[in-house]
This record gives sequence, C-alpha cells and structure tokens, in this order.
Amino acid sequence: MGSSTSICSNRLRAPLHIVGDGPELKRLRRLAGPTVKFFPAVADLTETYRNCQAFLFPGEEDFGITPLEAMASGRPVIAYGVGGATETVVAGKTGVFFNEPTVESLMAAMQQAEKIKWDTKAIRKRALEFDRPLFKRNLEKAIALCLKARLKKTSSK
Repeated sequence: MGSSTSICSNRLRAPLHIVGDGPELKRLRRLAGPTVKFFPAVADLTETYRNCQAFLFPGEEDFGITPLEAMASGRPVIAYGVGGATETVVAGKTGVFFNEPTVESLMAAMQQAEKIKWDTKAIRKRALEFDRPLFKRNLEKAIALCLKARLKKTSSK
C-alpha cells in the first residue's frame, strides 16, 4: 500500500511526507514522484503531526498507535477501514476510511477528507479517550463491575 500512497499523491498533486527509514524506503524512493518528500526517522513526531494536513494510515494493524498520535495533535486520519483504525477513528468526525486497498479507493478518501472542515478539538478529544490514565480508570471500573456482578451471583445461590 506504500506505493499506492505515492501514486495518489502524485495524481492529486498533493504533498506526501514520508518519515522513517524502514525496509521499504529504497522501493518507495524509486516510485516517488515530485510531490513526495522523505524525512529521516525522528524520536518525537509531535511537530510533524501538528504540521500535517492529514495522516495517512494505509496499513492494517491490531491497534495502531500512530493514528492516535496524529489525532492527539488534532489531525484527521485517512485510514484503511480494517483492524484497529476502525476502533479509534470515527468516520467523518476524526477521519475517513477507504475500504479497498486500491489507489482509487485511497484517492477518493483523500478527496473526501479535503472537503471536510475538521474540528481539531473534537479530534484531540477522541484521541484522549485512549490516554493511559483514562484507560486505566475505565478498566478498573469494568473489572469492579464484573466482580460485583460475580459476587452478587455467588451470594444469591
């Protein structure tokens, strides 16, 4: 899917910044057109997220922390509509999905995202729902409710 993002960027004449130096870097450089720029890996991507128009997440992962990092900076996510992204990105509110791993589907999602006036505060608020302290509190509440139900069930026998 990495090459598809380059193709979409070139066809739409949209800038695409690729950050990192993974195993696909050489191949992506060969495929890149004039709208694609490469940047070395950085430890903190906060500034990169803050300065982007949207974050492309074309892969499939069980959870996917990078979309949440972008959302924490108030940036919408354009994601492949499978896997963990479907649990964190809210269509039309914090991002858009493309449902097929094709250039055409990704291009349509990019064009759709460009038409939306994004609420950066709402995007950030959604990302904060996955913040560690909040996650821990919610998990503790869920465990307490389960234990309470279990104790109630046991005591009624």
